Amino acid sequence: MIHSSEVRRPPRRRRSFTNQNGDASEGDSSVTNIETMLEGASQRIGQLANFFQFLADQHEARLMVFLEIQKIEGLTIQQQLKAGDNCHMTFRKCKYFMTLPDNYKKAYIAVLLS
Repeated sequence: MIHSSEVRRPPRRRRSFTNQNGDASEGDSSVTNIETMLEGASQRIGQLANFFQFLADQHEARLMVFLEIQKIEGLTIQQQLKAGDNCHMTFRKCKYFMTLPDNYKKAYIAVLLS
């Protein structure tokens, strides 16, 4: 009977790193691809952050418009609602209204209501 310690096994061959993973140039190529993907992802995250900031600014401005319209003397509740609705139709109108000095806001609302 042959004891297991007496059985000779052939020596293991060790593969070099490049043989296991392909050429080194393939590894460099993979790293370059990962870098490119990360740069693209970073740009997309920046774009998303800008978009969400735009939405937050837009929401804040729309909340403030009606408060500003209520400050204008001489408008009925119906006129305030109509002017508020008209300003809310586009962010451009809303933003423009908010940049006007107080004495111009009443005139702008009169234009919107006419």
